[in-house]
Amino acid sequence: MRKIGVYVDTSVFGGTQDEEFSEASQRFFNQVRAGTLNTL
Repeated sequence: MRKIGVYVDTSVFGGTQDEEFSEASQRFFNQVRAGTLNTL
C-alpha cells in the first residue's frame, strides 16, 4: 500500500473541541490512528 501525505489545517484539530465538528474530526483522527483513512 502506498503511503500518502496529508495536510491537516489547525481547524481540524480545533474541530475536536467544537460540538458541531467534533464527530467528523474524531472520526478523521481515529482513521489516521487505525491506518484506515479512505482516500479518493
